[in-house]
Amino acid sequence: MRTRVGIAGAGAAATAIAARLVDRLDDVAIHCFDSWRLGSSLAFSTTGVGTTCNTSTAANSGYLSALGGAPRDPAVTPMSPSRDFVGRDVIGHAVAATAQRLRDRHRGELHEALGPVVSIRRDGRSLTVESEGSRVDGLRAMFLCRGLTEPTVPPELLDTLAGLGIDSDRIIPSPYPLDTRLRDVHDQRVLVIGSGLSAVEAALALAECGCRVTIASRSGRLPSVRATLPDDPELARWFSSRIRAEVPCNPEHMTRLLFSWFAELGYPLPDGAPTRSLAREIDECTAPRHWAVPIVPLCRAVNALPRFRTVSRAALEAFPFRRHTNALNLPSALRLNHHMMRGAIDVARLGDVIGPSEQFGPRRTRLRDIDTTVLACGWQTQPAPWADASIPTTSSVDAVWYPEPHIVRIGVEAHADIAVPNALFALDQQLADLDAGRHRNRLGA
Repeated sequence: MRTRVGIAGAGAAATAIAARLVDRLDDVAIHCFDSWRLGSSLAFSTTGVGTTCNTSTAANSGYLSALGGAPRDPAVTPMSPSRDFVGRDVIGHAVAATAQRLRDRHRGELHEALGPVVSIRRDGRSLTVESEGSRVDGLRAMFLCRGLTEPTVPPELLDTLAGLGIDSDRIIPSPYPLDTRLRDVHDQRVLVIGSGLSAVEAALALAECGCRVTIASRSGRLPSVRATLPDDPELARWFSSRIRAEVPCNPEHMTRLLFSWFAELGYPLPDGAPTRSLAREIDECTAPRHWAVPIVPLCRAVNALPRFRTVSRAALEAFPFRRHTNALNLPSALRLNHHMMRGAIDVARLGDVIGPSEQFGPRRTRLRDIDTTVLACGWQTQPAPWADASIPTTSSVDAVWYPEPHIVRIGVEAHADIAVPNALFALDQQLADLDAGRHRNRLGA
């Protein structure tokens, strides 16, 4: 009996889920609800040369296998410091190639570009999805794979910038995709507001177009740096046993435990002092006992312990641990350090740049000298107001085998249930669960 499933989205997560479902189900029809065809990725543009995924191929083996294996970057040699990380454009080409293979091999079973979802409702033991362009009945499950497509733009920040006389036409609300959003910004003085990976990527792209860039955030600090990100099942089991034994009761308690456990394992976390320089982080990241080694095992342990997910995830996403889970990879850090050394990029506290003139005086002049402001304050998932509240929602992808229809949150959309050092890792975990579920269930059971 043919199984019909829906997918909201068309990017990397949607493509990987579609490929794995076709591989794991005997007879499946896939309906993709988006304005774009499958394989159209914002995060992994095929033209985004120069940016590197901050999670290693070792940590994302399941995801990459869904795309036909780990993509090969011809620029990477066995001795290259980027041997564990590949370019976003390399992954983008793998995503596009996988989507094309699905079209070629499953032409009658893949229905694309059906338009954005308008409503999802339950009809007995199946789902009916209406979009801007179609209506599809009889779906066993609906996978939400829309990714981080909504930039975070704090209203109070826009109000502050407007109050300081920054015209809206001089503000770029999101830097992505880099090759289109920033292509007309050359030889300018640019303020990039943000402290995460997107702020650094935007600053690098601008500096390499002749701009002078200031990266500004509340803390005035950059992400930490890692040269590798290995996986270690034995270490994951160690973390699982310690979490069960210590029973963290709140995020602060969990943070203290994490610092203690990393030190006990011989991978001490840095103290996080603001005086730590990028050059020092780069020097330390190649040490054999670097703190990056336990990151993926820790996240896998948290994902395997539902009782502790909320507390653990809150600790992993808060300062100071966030700097480590979402760290810069070494190739990006080396590029950033190069531009900082030549004066093309500097880092500052946001208050020192846009603060009131009576406190920061000359800095107001500095702000008026800015030609363009880029907001790189992070990303968020889209709300789903069109989903019937009575439909069960889960992050378990083997819900396709459940007797009742489900909405399944994929990748970063499952952030409430999964410890996410980045979007690919979350998806990798769910693909592994799908493979495990295939062995535990019979279709239609």
